[in-house]
Amino acid sequence: MKDWFIRVMRGRYGSVYGADSLTKFLLVLAVVVSIVSAVGFLPGDFRYLSYFLILILYFRFFSRNLDKRLAENKKFLEITSPFIRFFSRTSRNLKDRKNKYFKCPNCGQELRAPRKKGKISITCNSCKQKFQIRT
Repeated sequence: MKDWFIRVMRGRYGSVYGADSLTKFLLVLAVVVSIVSAVGFLPGDFRYLSYFLILILYFRFFSRNLDKRLAENKKFLEITSPFIRFFSRTSRNLKDRKNKYFKCPNCGQELRAPRKKGKISITCNSCKQKFQIRT
């Protein structure tokens, strides 16, 4: 049985790349929609949406068109990366209260400086641009 499964999965997206970001998102969304519709917060017809999402997961997993699936995942990451960056940056700023984070006006490199030091002069590590900021 194991050899048969290995032969079936050879060259398929699921065996080559496993669960990518889009697959994980669709799986979580399918589970959430299924649970919410089962509890009764959504009409019962929404369970068909979870079935549809699971079908998409199977389709992606067994697909042999690797380039197309990679392009889908890349597009998904392009769309979601600003949100992920915003929440990770906000989380970091809440955890690290001793430093202030900012971007270099010349190259956009993210830098940090200690808080409550007044107006200080900073030199960017990557472009060597000097500028002043208030911390």
